[in-house]
Amino acid sequence: MKVNNKYIDSALKQLDALKQLEALKPLKERGKGIFLENGNISSKYKGYVASFGGSIVQIGVYATFLSFCADEDKKKIADLICNIYVDVNVNKKNEIKIPDIIKEKRNDHLFQKQIAYAVVALKLVIRIYQFDDTNIVSDGNAK
Repeated sequence: MKVNNKYIDSALKQLDALKQLEALKPLKERGKGIFLENGNISSKYKGYVASFGGSIVQIGVYATFLSFCADEDKKKIADLICNIYVDVNVNKKNEIKIPDIIKEKRNDHLFQKQIAYAVVALKLVIRIYQFDDTNIVSDGNAK
């Protein structure tokens, strides 16, 4: 699949914004998102991103989103992918409801291709960050 620069730019923007947002959380809440306290990404999210594309091929866009949204950690990846899609493809971003788009366009071939672009972009951009196998909590001990 050819890499689309608009999606790469959006994925980078979304991850940077998420990292900044998670850094603003209170100390006891840090490290519970995609980014750990040390600024690395928890390695489980790399696997979630990798499995998202394969899941789309196997069970389709709609079922993949339903599956990922059922798990609290995987939902963070689904939300990122949706945010990338909306950032690149939707003109009136504040009027859009993600679940409605997914349900409405689930059989649209162009939508599926655009989601695939978003997944590939996230998969490439996430490699910029370092991964960490441990979750570091505020007292410095590993979980």
